[in-house]
Amino acid sequence: MSNWLTIGASVSGLGHLQTRTPCQDAHYIKKLSKKWDIAVVSDGAGSCSNSHKGSSYTVKEFPQILSEMLAEDNWFIEGIMPSSEEWRARAFQSLTVLKQHLFEYAKTINCEYKSLSCTLIAILYSNKGAVSVHIGDGRAAVKLENGEWISVMVPFKGEQVGETVFLTSDYSFENPEMCIETQVTQSPIEAFTIISDGLERYFYQCYVIDEEGLFSDPNQSIEKIINKNVAAIQAMYDENVKKKEISKRLRNYLKSGILANEIDDKTMILGYKKCGTVDKVS
Repeated sequence: MSNWLTIGASVSGLGHLQTRTPCQDAHYIKKLSKKWDIAVVSDGAGSCSNSHKGSSYTVKEFPQILSEMLAEDNWFIEGIMPSSEEWRARAFQSLTVLKQHLFEYAKTINCEYKSLSCTLIAILYSNKGAVSVHIGDGRAAVKLENGEWISVMVPFKGEQVGETVFLTSDYSFENPEMCIETQVTQSPIEAFTIISDGLERYFYQCYVIDEEGLFSDPNQSIEKIINKNVAAIQAMYDENVKKKEISKRLRNYLKSGILANEIDDKTMILGYKKCGTVDKVS
């Protein structure tokens, strides 16, 4: 029985709805073992014609590669938390293999490799804590047992507005200390969230003007809003709403209200640790 309920949705932004082009966001949630689950979000580069294929491939391929890499690691087998060094080494190794697989995938679908450009955010979570890795932008946070939400990544931002790095970027792997961030949360968490950058200004304090008129990015989740969404999912689950229906309602939420006017594609994953509940049939 899983101790976690994790729900995700990816929907097209207004820009892609108007042009009738595919959603370039993708997400995937998978159980890797009895003790570890993973949630992955990928955002395809807006200027790349096949980035929707790149993101869809990436979110499913990365968990497979990672599970094979971790199969012999004691911390993964035992369900204990790794050191920061152990996790970073495995994450970087897995991303390197993923990049090569993406290159081979481009050949199989007869497209330019760079046209598959996409970002990646992944959180591997258990009852003991969480580890994360990302390339590019977006946001991710975990909720500690004391109720505090803490960010587990800092989005990469280039010199130009909207500029970031991608899994396909040579620069990302030539400068991993700058472009590939890994974190380990060594204590139990109650919940987590991952969002693509299309949702960041609705759920994060991203752009704040100080007294001197300068912009800064606190990278702090708006706890009241995220807690409200987690509570809504928890309530539906407790009311015996099926997981598929909860996912459908999350998709509708991302399409409604103020979020309906967002130009960019939108992805959200929310997970929370269940207490004394029984899994419902999906």
